[in-house]
Amino acid sequence: MLVNTAIEQCTIDDLGVVVLDELHMIDDDHRGYLMELLATKLLSLERNVQIVGMSATLPNTQLLAKWLDAKYFESKFKPIAVDEYLSGQPDIPVLNAVVALAVETASEGYGALIFCGSRQACEKTALLVSQAMPDCEKDVLERRQDVVHDLRSTLVGLDEALEKTVPRGVAFHRKNAGLAAEEREILACAYDNRTIRVIVATCSLAAGINLPARRVILQGTRMGSDLIGPAMLRQMRGRAGRKGKDEVGESFLCCQSSELDEVMQVLRANLPDVESSMTREKRGIKRALLEVLTIRLATHRSAIDEYVRRTLLYHSMDTDQLKAWVDKTMDELQSAGQIRIDVAGTYEATALARATVGSCMTPEDGVFVHDELQRALRAFVMDGEMHIFYMFTPINIWSNGDINWRIFRSEIDRLDESGMRVLEFVGISPAFVNRMANSGRQLPEDDEEQRRVARVHRRFYAAFQLRDLCHEVPIPMIARKYEIARGLVQTLAQTCEGFAAGMIQFCEVMGWGMLKSVLEHMSDRLKAGARADLLDLARIPFVKSRTARVFWENGMRSLRAVAEADAKELVPLLLLAQPKRYKVEKADDERYQQKLLLRCEVIVEAANRLWSKGPHASNGRSKTLTDDQLKSSKWISRSTSDNRDNSKRAGVRGVMLHHMYSHPLPITNKGDADGSRIDSKPMSERIHRGDKSCPKRHAGTVSIRKSKKGRFKPPYAGSPSSQKGDYDGIAND
Repeated sequence: MLVNTAIEQCTIDDLGVVVLDELHMIDDDHRGYLMELLATKLLSLERNVQIVGMSATLPNTQLLAKWLDAKYFESKFKPIAVDEYLSGQPDIPVLNAVVALAVETASEGYGALIFCGSRQACEKTALLVSQAMPDCEKDVLERRQDVVHDLRSTLVGLDEALEKTVPRGVAFHRKNAGLAAEEREILACAYDNRTIRVIVATCSLAAGINLPARRVILQGTRMGSDLIGPAMLRQMRGRAGRKGKDEVGESFLCCQSSELDEVMQVLRANLPDVESSMTREKRGIKRALLEVLTIRLATHRSAIDEYVRRTLLYHSMDTDQLKAWVDKTMDELQSAGQIRIDVAGTYEATALARATVGSCMTPEDGVFVHDELQRALRAFVMDGEMHIFYMFTPINIWSNGDINWRIFRSEIDRLDESGMRVLEFVGISPAFVNRMANSGRQLPEDDEEQRRVARVHRRFYAAFQLRDLCHEVPIPMIARKYEIARGLVQTLAQTCEGFAAGMIQFCEVMGWGMLKSVLEHMSDRLKAGARADLLDLARIPFVKSRTARVFWENGMRSLRAVAEADAKELVPLLLLAQPKRYKVEKADDERYQQKLLLRCEVIVEAANRLWSKGPHASNGRSKTLTDDQLKSSKWISRSTSDNRDNSKRAGVRGVMLHHMYSHPLPITNKGDADGSRIDSKPMSERIHRGDKSCPKRHAGTVSIRKSKKGRFKPPYAGSPSSQKGDYDGIAND
């Protein structure tokens, strides 16, 4: 997108150097395509832009050098010497050898990285290694407890396995397979500063993980049931030894004695040649041609042929076959209504093509989205939210696993009349879902129509998860409900933000202004992961979704209320917002509350900054109430009896949190305020006060009064405080 924009705005000459790291990934279906397309565009422009490519596992360097018109050199120099070992003794189980090697490395004060072949093996190995780890010094233990506290404070809460392993200096690192992005970042930082000594990761992370180790340990040579390839093996072993971290590096490949012959074949095998990601099987050539036509890098057939000659694909296949591919691809783009040709033979991108490229979609995805949006234009269900959630659900959500048809059927049964109409409009039959749930089969995808049907069903199934996220259901609860990993739920939430922006851009380019307005209205809720009443609060760092609802239910209903609060009085609210309660020692709890206090100070400071930039600010500064102004103002509150009646109706038995106010109030320098003026304000701008036990305090503070039980229940998903659960309720004025 950056290069496309620079070409369209004629600012490409400002670009001097482009570095393509991990160049061997160029044949990857996703990242590789973008890398090849970027380099091909720069080569076609014939500008003075230097391209630098780097890789540690690139076998056919000469081919890529020819494509890039570059000089190349190969170096076997390693700043840190790496010793490689193979372990396959019949009398020593593989897992025992892995645990012993990891514990030995950690005991010497260094970091160890273990690669396993499956998600389940990651967690199992981490638990076993943690049980064998030696005791550590007090300061190290305190740092590890800080890591546990940080994990507790995430939206997904503390994983039960990590709760056991992290205090022992061990963790597992699984991308999109159980751990959320926040958790992975916390664990990576803890490993980098040697608070955590052992990380267990899946083999699939070898190419992207940036966690250097003194010792890399491979637990077997299989990823699932398949033997790993030589490139993957070299990537994993290449994590050992990093300059500035270690003086030496070691890699151990631990396998069963019966697997030694297979392992030796992998070790001796040559690296596979890197090929273009624009092959017809990968459908990359169609997207490449559509982009260059849309940004007008090529408008005639001669220019298209010149562009194709700049691709890596041109240097790695027969030219006649490539020409036939290009001809067929151009016909497909024209048939799909994405390009047209005038009488002079000039190619022009249609609005559909511009919308597709501007939204960063493939040509196939662009056609699918166009058809979906056109159906929405004919009949958009406005008396519910399910249609919008479906529209904002990414169309490629294979990573969220197969559909659980039993759960799918259950969610359909709970839909109201509005939701059922959405099902009908998108083409989903409840009877078909019921048959799939009874049969236990998965959807066939043998032809294009079957793939389209499967995509619609997967998308609607994920839309249920997105709906729950926007209704403030905690991520762990969504993961349990749909029987998927917590990391997948958070990935869905993050992916939806970018996809929603693309959908809005698509509607804008197509000229569908009304549909764009409908989608824009919901996009802010996607970012906040909450209902519309929390959007203002969700702008504050650390105050998202569930936390924002806790603030709202306890009187903090505006930026001003949070900005003028005492940081110490926000700590109980952050504790309430945690996904679940944790049993900790008193000393650890005090230490954790100190960390929460620092976070609350950041929250208050950020709220002040946001409030000062609001439309209510005068000369860029927010107006706050002084003690003198408080004394000279007369505050209107409800009667004590009314407050008690409301508490009874809500089923309240727990902590009562009363906030002085949630919106700006009229200030007067006179002895009293005109009560009629205040009463004339909307209810949302009136003071929220409790009974007489809640005295006047400094603006923005919270008064807490515990029940005899001293227990309470945080609000869940915006539901009434009378919901049943392990806690008692909250009384909200």
